[in-house]
Amino acid sequence: MTYEEILCAWRDKQIKPAWQAWIKNSPLFQVAVTSTGPNEFALIVELNHVLGDGDTFYKVYGMLQPGAAIVALSPERKDGFSAFLADSQGASDHLYTPSLRRCVKPVIGMVQTFCKRAVQPPRVFSVDSQWLAQQKADAPACSTNDILTSALLKGCGARYGIVPVNLRGRIPGIDCSDAGNYWRPQEILDDEFQTPLGVRGVISTATAAAPTCAEQKRGSRRPRLAQAGRIGFVTNWTAFYRDLDLPGCEQLLHMPLMRSKQMSRSYFVIFRPAKGQVAVWCAARDAGVAKGLEKLPVFSASVGMLA
Repeated sequence: MTYEEILCAWRDKQIKPAWQAWIKNSPLFQVAVTSTGPNEFALIVELNHVLGDGDTFYKVYGMLQPGAAIVALSPERKDGFSAFLADSQGASDHLYTPSLRRCVKPVIGMVQTFCKRAVQPPRVFSVDSQWLAQQKADAPACSTNDILTSALLKGCGARYGIVPVNLRGRIPGIDCSDAGNYWRPQEILDDEFQTPLGVRGVISTATAAAPTCAEQKRGSRRPRLAQAGRIGFVTNWTAFYRDLDLPGCEQLLHMPLMRSKQMSRSYFVIFRPAKGQVAVWCAARDAGVAKGLEKLPVFSASVGMLA
């Protein structure tokens, strides 16, 4: 069974968006098994985003490992989270569009994009380990995330990047035992993601204390509307990866189960298909970008075409 066939078979059984789940009182988390061929099966684990982020998902996923410690997570929402963000990040710095003027062009672009059909199915590419090793040798102060984020945002022609930052352990009162959504969208501007070192600089200061006047910090980095209209979104799940060794089974592949609709931005998920490996799920905003991604030196091979 191909990825597309699994996705089609699972379409009517997958968990619903939060608003539909609320109306129908349907599950927000589920674990299921479906056959994918002779002596093969897919284990599908789903968590509605309203319950938690990638950190929460992978902690629960890891507890499915036989013999793994079952650790209680705190579901109690930290009421001061927004205040923590304002104090630590500089008020409006933690918002996608902190002003009406900034959101005009992105909204128009989204409407135009959603009126079109998806340019093509998303792709999953393996990251070339030799290329990555060379990049790390050239920029030893940078992480794999810094290198890939820079390459992907440049490769998709983004003028404005967004990278989620997990805030557990980085701001007061939020730690690894907290379940929920405790992340912020870190903005990275065009001149900042041209090099891995530029990305490293932005991420390193993402949790810096706010100055006396919060708007002074944010004001100098506000992108022009032309930048905000061509967005690249890069999220990294590699740090969350957990092995799942079921008795009598061999895991062949671990990957996101996502269907791509028309995108208003280029969207990338960096993940581990297996221990020690790195791959990227790619959904491009237009056909030109989609074709260009295939030629990037960062990728060694296509894991497969998705639908």
